[in-house]
Amino acid sequence: MRSRHLLLRILIPAILGLLGSVARADLAAISEVTVGIGDRYKVGYWTPVWVTLTADAKVPLEGKLSLSTRDGDGVQVRYQYAADLTVSVPAGQSRTFLRGVKFGRVQAELGVEVLGGDGNMTRRVFSSGELPTAGLTDTELMLTIGQSIGENDWLAEQASSATVPRHYQVSDAAELPNDWLLYEAVDTMIIATANNDVLEKMTDDQIRAIGLWVQMGGRLQPGSTRQRSAGRQRITNSAPLG
Repeated sequence: MRSRHLLLRILIPAILGLLGSVARADLAAISEVTVGIGDRYKVGYWTPVWVTLTADAKVPLEGKLSLSTRDGDGVQVRYQYAADLTVSVPAGQSRTFLRGVKFGRVQAELGVEVLGGDGNMTRRVFSSGELPTAGLTDTELMLTIGQSIGENDWLAEQASSATVPRHYQVSDAAELPNDWLLYEAVDTMIIATANNDVLEKMTDDQIRAIGLWVQMGGRLQPGSTRQRSAGRQRITNSAPLG
C-alpha cells in the first residue's frame, strides 16, 4: 500500500507537470520561416533561416532557439548558437531571428524549437512542401543587389552552356544576412548601379559580412563605374573587387 501511494505521489506531479508544459508551450507560436537569400540556397552550404516567433498576448516568450534538419547521410542534425544566447519576445509581439543551417537534401524538413528555462518546449516542423526547393551542390548562383543591370540578357545568350548561373535579385535589405558564412551558397554578387535603395538601407553588419565573404573567396562585381552611390562605395571600400 505504501509503495502504491509513493508511486501515485510521483506520477501525479509528473503528469500534471507534463500537461502544464504542453499548455504553456501552446501559448507561443513559431509563426513562419524564411529560407535562403531570395528563396535561393544550395544543398550542403550554409543557409540563412529567418525564424519569426510570436508570443502569447499575456505571456512573453524566452528560451533557447534551435533548428534541425537532415544532412546528406540522412542523419538529423541540430543547430544551436552559443549556450548562453537566448531569444526573447515580449508578450503580444513578434520578433524575427536569424540562424544558419546546412540542408543535406534538395527537399528536406526543417524543425524549429524554443526551449524555455523552465523546460517547456515549443516545436514546429516545416515540411519540404512549405520550404523553397534547394539547388544542387554544383548549381551556380548569381545574386544582384538592387535593380537588374542587364544580367538576364547575358544569361539568355548563355542558354546553351551547361553552367548557366541561376540569377536572382534582392529588392529589400532585410533579405540579406549579417553573417558572411550565410552567403556561402552565392557564387557571384553583382552591385546594381542606379536607384539602389537596397544598398542605402543596408546595415554596417551586412556590409561587413559581404566584405568578409569576398575575402573568403566570393566574387563581387560592381555595376557601372560612372554612377557610384554611397551604399555601393561602402561595399567596395570594405572589400577588394575581384
